[in-house]
Amino acid sequence: MLNMYKYKLFLVFKMKFRIAYNSDIGNTKKVNQDAIGFKEIETGENRYALSVVCDGMGGLQKGEMASATVVRSLLDWFENVFPSICDGFDYAIIQKELESKIVKCNSALHDYGEKEGLQLGTTLSALLIRDDGLYLIANVGDSRIYLINRDNAIQLTEDQTFVAREIMNNRMTIEEARESKYKNVLTQCIGVNENLEILFYRGKAVANEFFVSCSDGFRHYLSESDLYNSLYQINNSDDENEWSEKLKEITESNKEKGEKDNITATVIKMCE
Repeated sequence: MLNMYKYKLFLVFKMKFRIAYNSDIGNTKKVNQDAIGFKEIETGENRYALSVVCDGMGGLQKGEMASATVVRSLLDWFENVFPSICDGFDYAIIQKELESKIVKCNSALHDYGEKEGLQLGTTLSALLIRDDGLYLIANVGDSRIYLINRDNAIQLTEDQTFVAREIMNNRMTIEEARESKYKNVLTQCIGVNENLEILFYRGKAVANEFFVSCSDGFRHYLSESDLYNSLYQINNSDDENEWSEKLKEITESNKEKGEKDNITATVIKMCE
């Protein structure tokens, strides 16, 4: 079953975050190994939100435990550690502390797997955003985060996969990658190896732009233009239920097209 954790810790804020999500077990899986979580806090003069999407490794044992563990750990870090380091939103300080937390998650899962004779792992897409639009992303594996503005959908994260690496090194075309039997092979994930490479991204969004975080099952059959055309048509709506219904609609379309994986996506929109 889906592991979902949601907390709201305040009532008064300057700029609103609208949040919607949908997660589906898909056509063939017996367990939904995706986990998602949100937390919002207000400290000082600013409001902050953290969104986390994790996709437990489908071919590995206890992937659902790995994804849930990382989500809970990062939400706990956000509530108990982040408020003491968020002043001024110093990227270097926040990234260092967030990286340390993710590395500890990796070590804990890896050590547990070694002790129990298991192999378990999870991807990670974490979006940390302040109410003025400043954001920091931490990403491991092939879950993705997109930014959708009035013109298009932009993939903000880079896949850590075998085929992505081959494309980058000009050893494989995009068309070949789509058909490759290795297209789902990750080069990085949390919990499998002692060493971990975390990719960080930073930037600033403006009002009425929104982020889509998703597991790979959500976007296998979606191009960036498909994603834009599907979601931007309801950009003027602030109804979270309407956003969730749109995500469900996309999910059902993916299932009809043959998607076999768990399918999870979240939307965070900044509203004036």
